[in-house]
Amino acid sequence: MIGNITTMSVRATNFVRRLRGLTPSLKTVAFVLADHDDHRGGGSYPSMLTVAQESGFAFRQNASDAVQVLAKKK
Repeated sequence: MIGNITTMSVRATNFVRRLRGLTPSLKTVAFVLADHDDHRGGGSYPSMLTVAQESGFAFRQNASDAVQVLAKKK
């Protein structure tokens, strides 16, 4: 089980690492989302407060805006 969790976390993180054309803020948010991946391919669902805190935003709304931009970029 631990091996799969580590493998999935590494895959999500490596995916973000290869992304190009993102601002540093967007890339940071993408790394936070990758870190919170459910490790089974089901997605990442941290609260916007968590995303804001872990990515260094002062406000939850800034994190929400960044996640929306990332979602539009797919």
